[in-house]
Amino acid sequence: MTPLPPCRPRVLGLFGKRIEGDDSLMALAALRFSQAGLGAEIHAGTPGEFEWALGFRPWADAPVVAHLPRAFNLADENSRRQIAELASRFAGRISGFVVHDHPDLVSQPAASLRAARELDARLQGIDR
Repeated sequence: MTPLPPCRPRVLGLFGKRIEGDDSLMALAALRFSQAGLGAEIHAGTPGEFEWALGFRPWADAPVVAHLPRAFNLADENSRRQIAELASRFAGRISGFVVHDHPDLVSQPAASLRAARELDARLQGIDR
C-alpha cells in the first residue's frame, strides 16, 4: 500500500508505548500514521528516549513533535538548559517541542515570559 502524501495543513497524531516490551504496537502505529500521512507526537525526556521513539517515525522526514516531561519548568534554568541541549542534539530531526503548563505561568507571568524569551534566544542560535 502506498502511503498518502503528508496532510496539509500538517496533522500530527500522538502515539507512545503503553505496554512494556511490546515494540510491535509502536511499529503498527508508525505504519498506520504513514498510511494516513500523519506526522507523530511523542513523549520523551531523555536523549535515549528520543532516539528510541524516532526509530518509529512514520516515514524518513515525517514531522515529529516531542512532548517534554511535565516536570520541565521554563522558570527553572536547569529545565531551560535541558531543553536547549535536546533541541541542539535533535535539530533537523524534531520539528518542535510541547512544553506543558506550570503553575508559575499563572502565579509569576512576567518571570515566565522572561524565561520563555531567554529560552527562545538560545534556540534561535541552533541551526535547523
